[in-house]
Amino acid sequence: MAEATQIFHFIEVKEITRLFANPSKSLRDYFDIGRCMASLVERQGENAKKGLRSKVAKAAGVSPESLNKCCQFVEKYSEAQLAEVESLGIGWGLLAASFCIEPTAKRHKLLKEAKAGEWTSRELLTNIRGDTHTSRGGGRPQRKLKSFGLAQDLREVGKQCEKFSKWIRMICAEKQGHEKRLRRLKDEEKLALARITSSVVIALKSNEKECKELLLFLRELEGVLNDK
Repeated sequence: MAEATQIFHFIEVKEITRLFANPSKSLRDYFDIGRCMASLVERQGENAKKGLRSKVAKAAGVSPESLNKCCQFVEKYSEAQLAEVESLGIGWGLLAASFCIEPTAKRHKLLKEAKAGEWTSRELLTNIRGDTHTSRGGGRPQRKLKSFGLAQDLREVGKQCEKFSKWIRMICAEKQGHEKRLRRLKDEEKLALARITSSVVIALKSNEKECKELLLFLRELEGVLNDK
């Protein structure tokens, strides 16, 4: 506690704490937090860099991960580039989740798709993990499915089908709302959404064949199990 109190006396830490306390932080606020941290590291010297973020995060009452994302922000963008980032019209959650994507042009392209598709940061990360061209930062590579026996595997299929059906019902229920929002999209947003739509159509067609095969197998299985 004494160490956290001591470090709080630095002007940069006071500013970081003030900015984090703002409930409606803008991208500029997150950028300024990262800039304050960079200034503190410069003043303290490279030797003090190790463990400094954790100490500052503790003093500011935030997680080290939250502070690290702000530091990444200023590492990846300059002051002159901030206006371009703000023009994307996205929130901090999406931007922070995209820092693992390189180069910047590719990151911005994906962020535009995320905005057009109204993705959450979790959905963006899922997309990143599924991108075979992403080299790092989006999480561990997805593991191959491991069978836990027919009964357990079928239970999992049932759970996923239920989730899938809920998504379909939700999208179809909002058809009119989606059609209205489509008219307000910019050309680049329409192109991004068109790419997403095409990928989903391909996935659905592929799943249609696999679902038919599974349904045929299950009917055969029912026949065997019900045979007395």
